[in-house]
This record gives sequence, C-alpha cells and structure tokens, in this order.
Amino acid sequence: MSFVRERVSDADAEKYGFEALSKVLRTPVFHLKQCWTIDREQNIFLSWLRSGREDYFAEQDFLLWWDGAPIKIFILGSSKEASPGKTVTTWESPGLQIPENFRHTREEVICVLKDALKVFKTAGYYGQQEDRTVVFKF
Repeated sequence: MSFVRERVSDADAEKYGFEALSKVLRTPVFHLKQCWTIDREQNIFLSWLRSGREDYFAEQDFLLWWDGAPIKIFILGSSKEASPGKTVTTWESPGLQIPENFRHTREEVICVLKDALKVFKTAGYYGQQEDRTVVFKF
C-alpha cells in the first residue's frame, strides 16, 4: 500500500489521538482533520497544520506521524500555473523536529516526506487537481 488522500474519519481522529495532538501542537483539531495523507500499511500520516500569513504564506507547518512518533515539519511551498490547467508545486528547505531515539534516520524521514507530499500535493483530500506536478528542492 502507499499514501492516499482521504477524509479523516472520526474513528481515525480518535485512533491517532487528534484531541491530545491538537493540545501539544497548539493547533485546532479541525486543522489536523482537514488535510491529511495516510499510508495505513506503514502506519504513517502527514497532516497540514498551518501556513504563514501575508509575506510568509509560503511557510507551511506539517505533522508527520510515524509509528506513534510526531515529527514536526517546517517547509516552504509555492505553486504556479505551468500551462492552462497544469500546476507545479515546489517544496523546499524542510526543517525537521525528529524525536530523540527515533528509530529511523533523517534520510528515511525525508524519503517518506517526499512520498507523502507527492500524494498530498497542496491540500490533501481537498487538492484533487490531478494535473499538478510536485517538485522538490531538497
């Protein structure tokens, strides 16, 4: 199996402890629920938390949850129309807050992050535009 975009069910929100996560991350539960991409086989999900305002809009915060370990992601994202109906999203300069004693390497986290962002594109379930290319500058 691989990452898929889907709506977050109430059962999934409970299973992954969204109420507790929202308090730790200081973000509303609905932010965790509105945009996610999940790989159920590997027990990993990527959830959008927030973006910057005005001049800092490209700054995006995500949660990468992997086997119960929350990894905070800070990344720059931008999108532009490449041609009519085709969009390119570029992700760059990821900052990662990886928990101590996490059993996976930074390189493995980056690889999983890229896999998740390829499917997430720009808005998880709500970003259903298929003519979107995702580019990484990391």
